[in-house]
Amino acid sequence: MRATAHRDHGQAVLVLVAVVVLTAVMAAALARFGVRLAAREQAQAAADAAALAGAAVDDPARAAAAAAVLAERNGATLRSCRVDAGVVTGVVTGVVTVVVTVVVALDGWLATARASRAP
Repeated sequence: MRATAHRDHGQAVLVLVAVVVLTAVMAAALARFGVRLAAREQAQAAADAAALAGAAVDDPARAAAAAAVLAERNGATLRSCRVDAGVVTGVVTGVVTVVVTVVVALDGWLATARASRAP
């Protein structure tokens, strides 16, 4: 009986090493997921802010410039900005709708978000 107990000596070290390695791999995976989630949230916040900035401008011709400035201030790059000047079937409604798409690069991850806003 004593010989069997002696052979098992040191097995706990292997189990401990395996647990430490598994924990490190899980922590790295969670960190990568967190960066992706942060990039996506930053992109959506920048898109929302850019759409609001574009819709707040009185001149639809300057909406894209206003959206680009606010997207940049939020760490994003404006990829596209579409402005609907408020003309529906030939009738001017006065409502300007702005649809923006932005891209955020964060630690090697690219996140894209889209938002629209009408005043």
